[in-house]
Amino acid sequence: MRQEQQILCLLLAVLLYSPRLSAQETEKTQEETIRNLQTRMDDLRAEMAKIQTELDGIHGQKLPRTGSIVSTRPPVIQLTPEQQHEAVGEATAEHETFNEDESDAPRLYNAPLEPEEPGFFLLPGTRTMLRLNGSVRTDFIYDPRLTTLGDAFIPSSIPIPSVSGPGNFLASVRGSRAMADFLIPVGDHGVARTFIQLDFVGPNGTTAPRLRHFYGQLDNALVGQTFTNFMDPDAFADTLDTQGANSGVSVRVPQVRYGFGLGGGASAYVSLEVP
Repeated sequence: MRQEQQILCLLLAVLLYSPRLSAQETEKTQEETIRNLQTRMDDLRAEMAKIQTELDGIHGQKLPRTGSIVSTRPPVIQLTPEQQHEAVGEATAEHETFNEDESDAPRLYNAPLEPEEPGFFLLPGTRTMLRLNGSVRTDFIYDPRLTTLGDAFIPSSIPIPSVSGPGNFLASVRGSRAMADFLIPVGDHGVARTFIQLDFVGPNGTTAPRLRHFYGQLDNALVGQTFTNFMDPDAFADTLDTQGANSGVSVRVPQVRYGFGLGGGASAYVSLEVP
């Protein structure tokens, strides 16, 4: 009887232990499956990285992700230090001005004024880079004697002989500006730049929008409205006058222009312009 009880107890112990053993085996099988899947995923990631490296090598550059913000100009603008110096020059690169006409002016080789200028972002679904910029300016002008002068110093408008009269006060935001700068990769030709800028110096002293610049440039060929070829904004003195330096030409006209690099920091331009 005792022997039968021992056998019965042994059978119960086996029955109670068997489910636990089966559960442990199932858990070990799941862990092994997870490890195998993780290993396969790591292998796929390594293969994808290898393929991406090969694609980058074919394209010659790695483009930013669509919609991402980048801190530098697109890598398609690749100029040698000699070309950058010829297009900009050390004096212009280090010159800081209030008017910032140097930044708006077209350059030889389409060179940026600062090779690593921040603010450009990639337009979603395209390879076009865009930078939006602007400035807000308010002028308060008071002349105690003349009533004819506005917000610009124009010597030809000064009455001769001088006439005394009540003072003239003027407040204006006409010097404020808004601009958009597009950089579009064009195959082996580098990058095409389209620059648009407005201010609010409307006719007859109004604050209506006025088109200052609207031009497109590919390499050294330019079409559109910008500073005349007879004007060198790099040589301008820094002034608060919206008309620019009194002794310099300050005109923006529609034109077709082409530039030539002569080496040694020199360049030449030919243009057809609206007179």
